[in-house]
Amino acid sequence: KLAAKPSMFNASKFRLGGFDPGLDVTDCVSTGREGRESKLLLRLGLTDYKMHNCTNMQELDRVFWLHTMGENIKGDPVGFMAQTLSVVVLLETTDDEIVLLRKAQHTSEGPTTAVDAPHGYAEPSACNCEPDCLAPGAKNQRPLPSSEVLVSEIFSAALREVREELGVPNDRLTEPQLIGIVQDYTIGGRYSLAFAVRTTMSSGEVKRSHASADTHTEAHTAPGALLFFPRRDLLAGGLE
Repeated sequence: KLAAKPSMFNASKFRLGGFDPGLDVTDCVSTGREGRESKLLLRLGLTDYKMHNCTNMQELDRVFWLHTMGENIKGDPVGFMAQTLSVVVLLETTDDEIVLLRKAQHTSEGPTTAVDAPHGYAEPSACNCEPDCLAPGAKNQRPLPSSEVLVSEIFSAALREVREELGVPNDRLTEPQLIGIVQDYTIGGRYSLAFAVRTTMSSGEVKRSHASADTHTEAHTAPGALLFFPRRDLLAGGLE
């Protein structure tokens, strides 16, 4: 893959090993008194982009074999997959348009997907959470980051991807709202956290911001990669 795409490089990524939705927990922090609250528990670990390419990004027969081995040995079809934790953002403009991107044919992730939403990764390096710093006996060993730090980076990643891919600044964005978890079987069953974000910009303003910003990476064509899809059609299930 490096021969075909020399720009690729390895980096640590979070691994989403599983999750428990609707977990009831006792909450004494946010309310100041004991109460019951439903929270999502994410089971995070560490992996890297190299392992992602060697598992989730393999051909279908290889992915099927890895899923079968995971089920037989670990009781989990994705037990031997990298399962890099990604974030995907549905950005809504003031004129009720959802912003999408047309992907370049040479993109390495989801090459069969022609249109996608802004997406990327939460970064372990932003939390001082690199493998060589967490291993027992490591020279520069650090304590594990708190849950609050990890959650902050995941939500920050959603805004970062919108800023980097569309050129929309943070001060024109609302706080991300987690709306679900998506499992993508075109990428070996990888999970993505889906966020909804609104911008105080119209679709025309977003288009101009994207065209003038340095956001045109290898993953998207430029500047005509930007597409707008009416929110009402999305809610009606018209996005195919």
